[in-house]
Amino acid sequence: PGGPGLRKLEPRCRRLSGPAGNPGINKKGVLALRKKLIRVILFPAILCLLLVPASLLVLPKNNTAEAGTLHPDADGILSQRRDSIDVLFLGDSLAYCGFMPLELWDTYGIPGFVCSSLAEKTFETQELLEQALGCQSPKVVVLDVNVLYWTCKQEAAAFYKLGGQVPVFRYHDRWKSLRAGDFFSLPHYTAESPNRGYLMKTGREYSARGDYMQNYPGRGRPGSGSLGYLRQIAQICAREQIPLVLCSVPSAANWNGSRHDAIAQIAQELGVPYVDGNLEKIGIDWHTDSPDGGDHMNPRGAAKVTAWIGDYLRRSYDLPDRREDPAYENWNRDAEDFRARVAAAE
Repeated sequence: PGGPGLRKLEPRCRRLSGPAGNPGINKKGVLALRKKLIRVILFPAILCLLLVPASLLVLPKNNTAEAGTLHPDADGILSQRRDSIDVLFLGDSLAYCGFMPLELWDTYGIPGFVCSSLAEKTFETQELLEQALGCQSPKVVVLDVNVLYWTCKQEAAAFYKLGGQVPVFRYHDRWKSLRAGDFFSLPHYTAESPNRGYLMKTGREYSARGDYMQNYPGRGRPGSGSLGYLRQIAQICAREQIPLVLCSVPSAANWNGSRHDAIAQIAQELGVPYVDGNLEKIGIDWHTDSPDGGDHMNPRGAAKVTAWIGDYLRRSYDLPDRREDPAYENWNRDAEDFRARVAAAE
């Protein structure tokens, strides 16, 4: 019914929009898409082929400083007899200067270990906890909460976590100190940390801070990043059915009433106990018990902190006295050696 002009246009319309289209252009498009897909698949595959052997190569083969491990004292737990630790202590330098596992053993027969490091962030604490749980089944986890007040940036946490999964990002500097054994051996941990993670800071420096447990508005609650990892730590302990205890080692340089109140509230939110050595009458004398003006504990102060937390743990949890257990004979020997080292240091 249309005129002749319309009939003349019909073939041209079919050539432009017909099902065949332009087969030359379609083939080129398919080839280009195929090349893109190959590049997308090949790049990560090649990257993995490079990163996996590189990570195995630079991964420390022992838990010693000489082997390149980042936390040799904390990593000493990897050499302890499997499932032999009943109390795991976590935190920063206040923890490893404040808790004396061999003093805890000597007094109560409780085997403990301190897994902490200098200026530790809570994402590091979480990893140390998970590492410890890979070889131990502690009956209690004690976390010194000063670790919550180190700045915890998500970018740093993400990179640290990446280094845990792909070690070449964490130990990339180790290529300078690689030995023949790094090319042909797998990790084998032998360094036991004779002090069980405790670091002895000697000396006496008086703290003239007076009543440091005062309230300072706006200076109490930790940052959201640290609190996020604290919740993850609490979830891990709950999943493993391990009681978590929040604790404050006495520190005139770091603690105050506002921090105490904030942590007490957080502990209530998490449904876990909180004990604060800054408020307990444990006999701390800031003239004699700190090596650095009220920041950390020296052996004299750490012995008081350990006696206090040990008594709390003994009364609150089912922790057997293992001093007569033949499997722990080396603990008795190490405790005797430890007493001698402390006496010589003082």
